[in-house]
Amino acid sequence: MKSIILLISLFSSSAFALDLNVDIENGPLGVSWGATEKEIIATLGEPNGHFILSKNRKIIYYGKKISLFLKRGKLNEIMFTSHADYSLSSVPVVMNSNYDKAMITINGKRVIGMPFDDVADALNMEFGAPGYHVELATDNADINLHFSSSTIDEAKSYTLHMFKIKHVH
Repeated sequence: MKSIILLISLFSSSAFALDLNVDIENGPLGVSWGATEKEIIATLGEPNGHFILSKNRKIIYYGKKISLFLKRGKLNEIMFTSHADYSLSSVPVVMNSNYDKAMITINGKRVIGMPFDDVADALNMEFGAPGYHVELATDNADINLHFSSSTIDEAKSYTLHMFKIKHVH
């Protein structure tokens, strides 16, 4: 019986880690904006590490691609990058490595690795002319999108590789 419970618990935690959504208005990865570090850990498990920026600012890392920012002890920002950030290269990935393999979505839609126009359609927002950086805002959040580019047959295309969402209320 104990082995069945263990298998169910392992299956449900790995399934969760493979399907993660950032709800721009309500919070990332099943955690509400304004959650405490204790609440984040209760939902996501132990982080891979943390970095204290100042007396009132802290970053918590999950894998090498997800950074959760706390301001005055409350979650107010998330950053996701499709590749391991150089600044995180020394963070050990002995736990939560599934976060690096996970499909991260925004408002339930895949955006990482997607072309510029597809990201605009997925978020249902006007981006303007294609480029490397897009800054947007909703009533509750500031959104920064970073695109990489490639040129094929003299046509330049932009693909989303990083986003940062900051809750402003």
